Amino acid sequence: MPTSYPRPVVPYVPKLSIQELPQCGHCEKVQPQLEVRLKRCTGCTVTYYCSKECQKASWPRHKYLCRNSNKELGGEIEPSQLGGYPALIALEDAVAAWGEVHAVSFTNIASTTAHLNGGIAYNLTSSQSIVVRMRPRPQNAPGEKTPANAFQLVDVCIAPMSTFREVAGGWDNTRTQCERVMENIHRDVPDRTYMGVIPTVFIVVNTGFASFRGLPLYRRLRDDSKPIAPQERALMEDIRQMCMGVVDAGLVMCASTGGRRYGPEVGPLVLRKKKWEWKKMGNWDWSVIGMNHPGTTRTGLHPIQIWKKYYDL
Repeated sequence: MPTSYPRPVVPYVPKLSIQELPQCGHCEKVQPQLEVRLKRCTGCTVTYYCSKECQKASWPRHKYLCRNSNKELGGEIEPSQLGGYPALIALEDAVAAWGEVHAVSFTNIASTTAHLNGGIAYNLTSSQSIVVRMRPRPQNAPGEKTPANAFQLVDVCIAPMSTFREVAGGWDNTRTQCERVMENIHRDVPDRTYMGVIPTVFIVVNTGFASFRGLPLYRRLRDDSKPIAPQERALMEDIRQMCMGVVDAGLVMCASTGGRRYGPEVGPLVLRKKKWEWKKMGNWDWSVIGMNHPGTTRTGLHPIQIWKKYYDL
């Protein structure tokens, strides 16, 4: 795996929701606070502005992300270099939304990957990072394009954070924000298995684009310092593979409303009243990702049994 990646590299502070009100890219006022209608930048088609004055004031910073920056930067970045996205900021937003809607899957992927590679405590104290590599979904792929299926998952591994020096520059601030969010969550619902936040680098292959966010790690083994027993390793590998399969299928995993007996719930994103909403698949079958019977799992168990044993660790 390469140890360095060409620019552009854009650090990413995780959002709390993809359903945000449009706001001015300079003064940050949202539409209800304004008497005029927000208008999109015609260069990137992503950022909004409430006035020409705000757009002009924002340009010194925005020009590095906007398609119409060829005169100032000595050459326009072609959409083919950005996976088909019209501007760097559009690619950045798509990666951020993709990472957020798959938060449940990636949390399980990160925790199992850390367990399988030295343990969670080791990875948190030795400056390791989760590395997620993906590629843009082909423009001619069948079906509706959603924030959940915008990318295809290539692989997930662990690498030293020092490998990504260009991305890691703002990690301390990002980690503080992530830990504060997790503290607020666990203040209401305490969870003794929560261990901390690990930096996660999202790399869009063949574009030179990388961004990072923090993912929480949860301990599933009582003694994280000992080598994993073969049956526990197989269990972790099955959970990791199921979560990666759901992400790659463009579906979204959510915690089960019926408790932990049957595992997580899975479904697509659907567009309703101009907002993306998750829709549970009532007849979800793990055969969609090729793991519907014991012969397709490392443990030799049915997926529902695997999730139950995982929760009971």
